[in-house]
Amino acid sequence: MSSSIIEYPIDHGKDLIPLFGDEINLATILQSILTEKIGIIYSNDVENPTVALVCYDVLNFVAGDSNKIEAKELLPFIPFHKIIITSDDSWVQLLRNEWGNRFIEVKAPRKKFSSNSLDLSYIRTLKGSLPEEYRIAPISHENMLYFDKMMKDYIFSLFSTSEEFLRTGFGYCIMHDQKIICAAATSHPPVENAFEIQIVTRKEYRCQGLATIAAAYLIEYSLENRYDPRWDADNETSAKLAEKLGYSNPVPYKIYFRARLPVVILRKLKINHIIRIVLKIIGKSPE
Repeated sequence: MSSSIIEYPIDHGKDLIPLFGDEINLATILQSILTEKIGIIYSNDVENPTVALVCYDVLNFVAGDSNKIEAKELLPFIPFHKIIITSDDSWVQLLRNEWGNRFIEVKAPRKKFSSNSLDLSYIRTLKGSLPEEYRIAPISHENMLYFDKMMKDYIFSLFSTSEEFLRTGFGYCIMHDQKIICAAATSHPPVENAFEIQIVTRKEYRCQGLATIAAAYLIEYSLENRYDPRWDADNETSAKLAEKLGYSNPVPYKIYFRARLPVVILRKLKINHIIRIVLKIIGKSPE
């Protein structure tokens, strides 16, 4: 059976934003992908698309009319073991019907927080003081050389290059012994001055409050320059930090992925630790 699905022209990605409607889950990241003309888009039509799949890095967003035959034709284009995001229950039902126990709901407690309650005066009190041997600075050409691969993968994963980050994003990093030990930054190019915060601390430096300080510097800069720094938590540690910073009204939501093997076999293979590593790419490791 032939398929009506085509690779949608990336230059027209912005035209698909209305198709995703009120998609709130990682909405600013989705808009940034479509606006910045990155990733791959699949749809059934250029002029009048009724279904669409947006793929970038580990992220896959589906939208449109799941009752159309084109929706089923779109499914083979969704990659294995990558995150699937949709707020449309009818798409979830379609994926579950088609893939059975290969369609897996990730049990990680994801929560999206509101930034409306952020208070600049309070944020400034959280900047605190660093040990004498530490220093904090905006991320720049010079200190970017001191990011190791793990830190780069966290902070710059949704930018095509580090130069693209410096052109369209911003952030703060804490240094010690000529290495970056903590960083907080825009996780993607801001869209209409809104972005999701990405934050990571090297394992051996956690539980020192460094994430709080780095995040406070980033949020202070954002609010002073009329940016909207949003927070999406992929674990309870991240959620607690969000609340400490003054974020409010957490809204839980679900994410999914398509497995090559049935879930019962995956459990026997103890693949959960691999899933957690993949999820960290779009999440945070604050402390």
